[in-house]
Amino acid sequence: MIESLLRGVFLIIIVRNLSGPKVGEWLAALAARFPLLNASRIDGTALSSSGVVLGATDVLRALSELVDTYERIGLRDHIVSLPIGLSMPDAEVAFWLRRRVDDRVVCFEAPCSPVEDDTLHHPIHDLIHDLHDPIDPAEEIAAFVRAVGRQEREVDVEAFTPPFLRLETPRLLLGLPSRSQCAAYFDAIVGTSMFDTLLWDGPSKPDDLSDFFRLRSPRKLMNLPRSGTDLAIIERSSGSMIGGCGFWFPNKSGTAELGYTLAPAFQGRGYGTEAVGALLAYVRSLSHVVRICAEVAQGNVASERVLEKLGFIFEGTLVGAAQKRGRTVDVSLFRLPAQEPGLVRDAAVRP
Repeated sequence: MIESLLRGVFLIIIVRNLSGPKVGEWLAALAARFPLLNASRIDGTALSSSGVVLGATDVLRALSELVDTYERIGLRDHIVSLPIGLSMPDAEVAFWLRRRVDDRVVCFEAPCSPVEDDTLHHPIHDLIHDLHDPIDPAEEIAAFVRAVGRQEREVDVEAFTPPFLRLETPRLLLGLPSRSQCAAYFDAIVGTSMFDTLLWDGPSKPDDLSDFFRLRSPRKLMNLPRSGTDLAIIERSSGSMIGGCGFWFPNKSGTAELGYTLAPAFQGRGYGTEAVGALLAYVRSLSHVVRICAEVAQGNVASERVLEKLGFIFEGTLVGAAQKRGRTVDVSLFRLPAQEPGLVRDAAVRP
């Protein structure tokens, strides 16, 4: 059965119930069992045996960072063993480990439990060898797949949506977009001139937006105050996604940086000032923020006006600070004066 689940471009196999010194052998045997995978093997059980007590979210953050590391060197499939006792639901685990919303995730309940002699034992043990014989993880896995393959299951990440920041203004909602809203926004902005004066070159496909908002942005928000987040700008009257905005912390000094963009068809209506003003009010409410700034590619006059309306002042030019379509671009740096009380106060934060 598991072979039929492995027909995907990218795959994450979550393995539960592994323990003991043979975890590495099991991960290797599982990778060998499915040779089409060029998969990383991540032993999450080491996190629970390091002597440091970690909460479930901390464990998942650590595993997520390991997956990120392997992704950066080109490994897109992953076999991850979870620490014994991690009770977090499979869908939530999948949310933390996935890198794209359409990644396939298979949960594999390892048929084993630790016993005193550090061997592995499970209910179908006698199907493949005598209890006194050395245990071959490859045989264990093969027998398990044949005998109780029904326990393998694919996890749907959409079943888990973490708490997400939602801001409201008279005309706009700032929050998590649906996949259909992302797809419509992609169609509205691709091929337009909006990226000529942005430091962002734009998405290459609709799934880039969906991945960004539905996976990376919620994870960043759950890591506050270490990270910021990104929000879709949605027009209340039409329900259409018309842009995006967000904030992040480029260093550990308490400086928050804002970013934003609007589709060309919705520029010139005050939406930028309304959306960024709501975001600014929220960022100012965070106790660890001591400075708020924004960077704008020189020539993007509309974005500069939004910042000036909200009380930002021009601080200087970062010469050659960015690359845009093969050329060097100067960047204008704006900051909010420390004494600035903020101009927008009608943004309501919703859990």
